[in-house]
Amino acid sequence: MFNVKEGNALFKGGLSSAGPLYVPAAAGTTIAPTIVAAALPDATSLYVTLSAPAKALANATVCEDMVVVAGKSGLFANCSLSADARAITFVLNTANALATGDTINVKASQAVLLAAGSAAADSPAFVARSSDVTITKAELSQAFLTSATTIVARLSVPAAVSASFESGCNTVFSLAMDNGTARVDPFASCSLSEDGTDVTLEMSSSVYAAGAQLCVSWC
Repeated sequence: MFNVKEGNALFKGGLSSAGPLYVPAAAGTTIAPTIVAAALPDATSLYVTLSAPAKALANATVCEDMVVVAGKSGLFANCSLSADARAITFVLNTANALATGDTINVKASQAVLLAAGSAAADSPAFVARSSDVTITKAELSQAFLTSATTIVARLSVPAAVSASFESGCNTVFSLAMDNGTARVDPFASCSLSEDGTDVTLEMSSSVYAAGAQLCVSWC
């Protein structure tokens, strides 16, 4: 298992020396490529986020050879790797064949989903997690600070937004402290990344504290 050490004072996030210090995750990271999240963008597809870039898939019909959904089989018509090789979209044979709460994992001993190494020895196969990933609806998968007033939120599926999104952040997202106290209109602006997978939220001042929670406003 791999993790940041307690009391780290050297490794910082963001793009400057003033960025926030990295802290240990609640659970260490397994040193092997695997899946980290799975979400349903609509009734006919599943979006699975990978822990590392993957090699191009041999073809669009190897889906069933890569992953397994508990209690279900014959689910996928085809699958495709994202442009950045960090996610796979699975198209379902039947609409609504999957539901939130279903669980998915890398198939044991599979050999078709490989990490994108520069040589065969650097391209290990993705491995099963110790526990399955629960399939969710589209939601925030994580959020982290890149400066004292900037939060980057990672999305479980790529998003599309209207022109009013950048000035309407406070109608979409909420920020609450670890004691549950909500901040009122904490965000000055926000922007969606080109690939639709990250939102950068700018705050007018440092309104968070350790343990603060970022949420879509209706959750």
